[in-house]
Amino acid sequence: MRLLGLEKTARTFTVALLDADTDNISSANSARFWCRAALWPLSKPPSFPRDPEVIWLSGTEGEDGHEERQALEHHISRRRLSI
Repeated sequence: MRLLGLEKTARTFTVALLDADTDNISSANSARFWCRAALWPLSKPPSFPRDPEVIWLSGTEGEDGHEERQALEHHISRRRLSI
């Protein structure tokens, strides 16, 4: 979604996934991957550090989606994820 310019939608979707996982069925690794994919710059892949950078995606991103960013950071904190 973010590759298509839908940053806010991607973050909203990730928050919805994490909100729905009330019993923490998904592994910390899966949650970390989703949070990284929603928050990190596009040039830094969720599989970092194994893959350090996606060269063709480096560039600037918009600031839309502040509320979703805060909601994701809440999940990261609650699950004690190190992203």
